[in-house]
Amino acid sequence: MKRSREGFIFYEMVIYLLITAICFSVIYNELFLTKKVMNHGVVEQVNWHSSTMELDRLFENTKVSNATDSSISFSKTLDSGEKTKTYTLERYQKMLRVRGASQGHMPILLDVHFARFNYKDGLLKIKITRRNKKIYEYVHKFEE
Repeated sequence: MKRSREGFIFYEMVIYLLITAICFSVIYNELFLTKKVMNHGVVEQVNWHSSTMELDRLFENTKVSNATDSSISFSKTLDSGEKTKTYTLERYQKMLRVRGASQGHMPILLDVHFARFNYKDGLLKIKITRRNKKIYEYVHKFEE
C-alpha cells in the first residue's frame, strides 16, 4: 500500500536549500557590482558633465577681464541687459568655484586636486586633476 506523505523529504530539502543559496549568491553579487560601478565611474562622469554644462551656462554673454594660470575673471551681462556683474572662476581648497566680486561663492566641481587655466585669443582651456588622479579638460570659446 502507498503511504501518503506530507512535507518535504530529505533530498527535496537539500535541493531547495541549494537553489536558494545560488539565488542569494547571484543577487548579492549583482548588488555588489552595481554599487562598485556607481562608486567608481558613472557618478564621476555625471558630475563632470553637469559641471561643464554649468560652466557653459555661466560663460554665456561674458567678457573676460583678467586671466591667470590659476583663475579667470569675467563680467557677465544679466538678462535685463542693464547690469553687469564680475565673477572669478578659481580653484579654492578642494573645489572649482565661482565667486562674486563682493561676496558669496558657488562650487562647480568637488574633489579637485589641481587646476590650471590657459586663456589666449578668446579660447579658455582648463585642465583639472581630480583627487583620484584622473585628468579632465574643459575648453570654451568666448564670443568677441
